[in-house]
Amino acid sequence: MIRFIQNRNFILVLALLLGILAGDFAVYFKDYSLYVLAFMMFVSLNSFSFAEIKDFRLVIRPVLISIILNYFLFGILILAFARLFYLPDDDVFKGFVFIVIAPPGAVIVPFTAQYGGNSKLSVYGVIGASLFLLILFPLVAYLTLGSNISGSMFSLFKILAITIIIPLILSQLTQKIKIFNLLTKYKGRIIDWSFFIIVYIVIGLNRNTFINQTEVLILPTLLLFIFIFGFGFVFNKILLFLKINTKDRLSYSLLFLVKNNPFSAVISLQLAGKVAAIPSVALSVVLLFYLMLFPIISKKNN
Repeated sequence: MIRFIQNRNFILVLALLLGILAGDFAVYFKDYSLYVLAFMMFVSLNSFSFAEIKDFRLVIRPVLISIILNYFLFGILILAFARLFYLPDDDVFKGFVFIVIAPPGAVIVPFTAQYGGNSKLSVYGVIGASLFLLILFPLVAYLTLGSNISGSMFSLFKILAITIIIPLILSQLTQKIKIFNLLTKYKGRIIDWSFFIIVYIVIGLNRNTFINQTEVLILPTLLLFIFIFGFGFVFNKILLFLKINTKDRLSYSLLFLVKNNPFSAVISLQLAGKVAAIPSVALSVVLLFYLMLFPIISKKNN
């Protein structure tokens, strides 16, 4: 039993099933999703110290690469793909926009370490791209929601402060406090179970969509499945052609494809409602299968 509760795939599948079968309770936890995400970000950043960076010039390259891959390349391709089926003012299309402006997923770091990628590239890329979000998010949210965002601007900056700025500051201030060092030891488990709570909330709130409007989920899920697996395959072939080494190639692939899905899900719920969260629900399912298959994918790619 202990092996099961420590298995990332089991945890994510359990969240998916509980959200569908017992999702009525998710409404009671909706308002806490921001704080669960903030805690998840804090734990993810706790083992990283800016004091370790001796030369910031070494950080610029991985940060720029991460921003280009995770925001611009991912964004241009997925929005062009989604635009074939949805109008810009459609709430589902807005949901895809919120996926685009979500930072790289925290899970990139442990997956990089576990499967032999370039850890420094992934760590610097995830943190640098998360900080870049402070510039990108207000701009894109305004362009997406237009006048609807004006009355929610305070809420927008509150979300950014809670989920990005405060966790980053606290992660640096608490690194020398022994009790917080335990977080590093159990970081993987804490992230997995935090992800479990957020996936349960998002899927639970969309439980009726899963049961009664399955067709609404089919198209976003299909688009994201083709994108993650299809474009991911093509992207790796391009990296092979460019003779990128194995470690960097693994990190580049994760930075390109893996979004902080809890962030996009929570932001969609907070700013645009349940319908806008549908693409994030679909991405939860697709990324679940991608991460489950990642050991096979990474081995085959190498």
